[in-house]
Amino acid sequence: MSGSNQARTPNQPEKADHIVKLPGEPTPWKTNVPFVDVKLPVTAHSRFDRRAWIVLLFSATILTIDAKISTDLSAHSHRAAVVITILLWLCGVRGLIGLVALLRDSAKLLPTLTIDPDGFVDRRAGEEKISWSDISTVDVSFGGAYGGFYESVHLGMRRTISVKRCPFRLGALPYLWRRSELTMIVPVLHMDIPAQRLVLLIVALASTNGALHKTRRHLLHPELIEVSNPPSKPSAGHS
Repeated sequence: MSGSNQARTPNQPEKADHIVKLPGEPTPWKTNVPFVDVKLPVTAHSRFDRRAWIVLLFSATILTIDAKISTDLSAHSHRAAVVITILLWLCGVRGLIGLVALLRDSAKLLPTLTIDPDGFVDRRAGEEKISWSDISTVDVSFGGAYGGFYESVHLGMRRTISVKRCPFRLGALPYLWRRSELTMIVPVLHMDIPAQRLVLLIVALASTNGALHKTRRHLLHPELIEVSNPPSKPSAGHS
């Protein structure tokens, strides 16, 4: 068991080639996926993918149902129905605004996310480069039924940062209230690189540079255990 766990521990970036070894992406038919070597820098572009079409269909369905409820309210007004109608409108419109933001991101020539051995740049939040050593905590948010897929990475900072904070990007929609100069949310959905690879890469590099890994949902995503903080070195007097 110990040998298996040791074999699945990602390597730290190599000085010469800047390579990070990460778990491969499992599928419903293949769970024992070999590690992959990820060479830095990594650039990821936003794209309107299949999951975005699902969000579009979902938002359109909600707004259609809501429009029908709204017409019925004119004849039979009920307080609970009014509240439900307002919430549905907010949910549908918020999803559409997120899709508009995704379309704008995918139309840009520069990569949305650039990751290198020193830090990363998320151009959805501006051009400021975030150094790995500036990150104090790293947490992962999961979306879908029972946390089925990686959604975003939440970073706590050791210094104040100046970033744009569009609250309507897909992957960050549930966290509209998290607005702080010491936090940053990096959505990883709807890109041309798998969300799992982007998440594990950020977690591995931040943890290697001293960030505290706070993610608690290891049972659903056991590969996160492999990129948690490296054990602290024993003191000289400790046997």
